[in-house]
Amino acid sequence: RRRRPTRLPHLGNPNRRHALAGRRDGEVALDQIWNAETAGYRVIVIAGDFARRLALAVALAGLPPTSTTVNGRTVLVATIRDIPLVRRILAEVDARAGVSAEHRDLADIGGAVAEASSEFSAAVAQDDPWREYEGEHVSLLARSHTELLKIVQSVLGPLAGDDPRHIPLRQTLFAFLDNDMRWNVTAATLGLHRQSLVYRLSQVEKLTGRSVRRTQDVAELWLARKAWEQSLSRRDSSSGR
Repeated sequence: RRRRPTRLPHLGNPNRRHALAGRRDGEVALDQIWNAETAGYRVIVIAGDFARRLALAVALAGLPPTSTTVNGRTVLVATIRDIPLVRRILAEVDARAGVSAEHRDLADIGGAVAEASSEFSAAVAQDDPWREYEGEHVSLLARSHTELLKIVQSVLGPLAGDDPRHIPLRQTLFAFLDNDMRWNVTAATLGLHRQSLVYRLSQVEKLTGRSVRRTQDVAELWLARKAWEQSLSRRDSSSGR
């Protein structure tokens, strides 16, 4: 007989919706209702019109009903042990799914939703029933200015551009990395309140699809930061500055 996991209330109230959407004020509420022994989770994004069918199928399977709607899409959080069952359920209802990488810290919910959302868009475009986020494989060596720019663009995404809305976010990320990810030191360096720093970095996570709390993602962000620095240095050298 399958062990019934700890049940969670439906993620419908504001705190839980905010947690799924990456709002830090919802993390505590979600953490309190999640059994700590789950030891990892993944986020699955499907089309919003599957919400009712998914909720019914999940309930019949005895899974925790951890689903909500974010930006018109249905978002499901499933423990690692329940992923195979969720995949079978989605195949039965013929739903295209984008799936995040494995995460263990609920503070990474925002980044996980961004990963799954990105993969969902690709799944729909390519008619792929189940598409998992694997992250970008970034080379540690760049032989040219062009390769440096490719690293920067592949990791930073919109933050690599000149949009005035994104420049402060890029500067905040770089300061955070330069200060060894020390929140208070970074906030003081930038003259920000800690909560403002938290908000900016949550925006960075959404735009890059990478978490500032996950080792692999931080490594790639740091590499992109150094590539950015080197690209500026090479550009200045070539222009004779």
